[in-house]
Amino acid sequence: MSYQISNNGPSLKIIYAGAEVSVSKRSIQEITVVREDIIKIDTGNKCDSVYIRRSQITIPVVGSITDLIDELNVWITESVCCSSDEGSDTPPTR
Repeated sequence: MSYQISNNGPSLKIIYAGAEVSVSKRSIQEITVVREDIIKIDTGNKCDSVYIRRSQITIPVVGSITDLIDELNVWITESVCCSSDEGSDTPPTR
């Protein structure tokens, strides 16, 4: 099974097995490596957090799991930080 993660404005869009899930960027507290090949997109709610094997992610194309986390954090920071109504120029603490 392959996963595609894309920057979809206020959310991350995750496509897998023909299904599409949107995760609100504001709900994401942290993105971490939980095992050598698995990332966790932590929403603060165990039932809503997303776990994905890096080896199954086809989009975005990145060199390593660290590069993937960096890319996702850039997408989150751009949306949450700089395009909100609050006018904050400071990225959220991760």
